[in-house]
Amino acid sequence: MIEDAQVEEAVSREFFYQLLGYNPEYFTELQLSQLRQETLDYDALYRMTNRTISLISEDLDTDKLDHAGESWLDIANTRIISLISEGLDIDKLDYAGKSWLDIAIIEHDLPLLNYLVNQHISYPYRASGRDPLYLLLDTNNYKFNPEHLLEYLSLLMVLEPKVYPQHQRLMSLIRLKFPEVYTQITNQFPTLIVKEDMPLPPAVCLNY
Repeated sequence: MIEDAQVEEAVSREFFYQLLGYNPEYFTELQLSQLRQETLDYDALYRMTNRTISLISEDLDTDKLDHAGESWLDIANTRIISLISEGLDIDKLDYAGKSWLDIAIIEHDLPLLNYLVNQHISYPYRASGRDPLYLLLDTNNYKFNPEHLLEYLSLLMVLEPKVYPQHQRLMSLIRLKFPEVYTQITNQFPTLIVKEDMPLPPAVCLNY
């Protein structure tokens, strides 16, 4: 048995995530074994689950629905949700201080975000950091899509996140770049309205 072998910590951790990617129901058993992880890596969990689905579907039509009408992406989302329902504390941050809300926003995983909000996940307040609201409003994110912004905001704002100056600066930039989207957002969420003299966020050079 691998848990009886003297394996390096990195190998043990990788095996832990591979097994969870294969079957989320292993979570409780793994956490009771010598492979137990005191702190988790949510990025690795998410990546491994989707990687497993990708490997399974390598020779299949990923756009094709199964007999239940689900796509492979639906199945991947179901696996993540199954993992959380196996006893993973959704309010606990991972080793890097990330919340599952961060993962849902970064990965543009609307079903996961919807699930987390419906489970009343605690919002990770970071007065001077990149919290989920910041990640969502950040137009420098290569996945940023103004057309879907309101859809994600409608879920995230249910958690009533505090709006800090760094959020207001991002909204100032959205007002400049996407005035129609800004109007739609502020009509629905007045707390995100910014003053006319609100400065823009610091410029970020992405060419390196």
